[in-house]
Amino acid sequence: SEIPNLIPILRLIPFASLEHLLEEGDVQVLLSMEESAPTKAVYRELTRCPLACICAEGHPLASHQSLTLQQLQEGGRIATCPPSIYPPALFAVQSQVVSGRNPDQMMFCDNLEIVYTLVESGYAFAVMPDFPMARLPGLRYIPLPEFTPLSFGAVYPNENKSPSLRLFLSYLEALMQGNLSQQ
Repeated sequence: SEIPNLIPILRLIPFASLEHLLEEGDVQVLLSMEESAPTKAVYRELTRCPLACICAEGHPLASHQSLTLQQLQEGGRIATCPPSIYPPALFAVQSQVVSGRNPDQMMFCDNLEIVYTLVESGYAFAVMPDFPMARLPGLRYIPLPEFTPLSFGAVYPNENKSPSLRLFLSYLEALMQGNLSQQ
């Protein structure tokens, strides 16, 4: 390895807590959608994520190559999270999809793990950013071309970047561009 003493520590905790850890210097980098990134830090775009309908192979929407808002509105149950979990642009799209639905067609979930469980079971579909390298096997990721892709990137303090952070950011960029093997 290029930095043999580097030991990455990955944490999955509420985003507000991560922001505080970044401000305090306990965390060097966060991965975030641009509109959710802390304003007191540097945001560096790594990729633009198109939105996709995510559903199980046997779901009625699974046979489509792309979907429209109207098809999503008529597509059965949707699993979604509250605005505190989704970035505003994604929540705005989901609000359009749930508009006019009967309550039994909306599955409000406390977290993404519950959303994915409902999707994997075929009970509901979800609208999410599509990260090709993070796709779950057995699910369909159907493009939603009428919606604007969301910016996803790294967030780090304004201070000078350490050599390990620079290297980590270069690996992330290579990973997102699909050419990590060239590093």
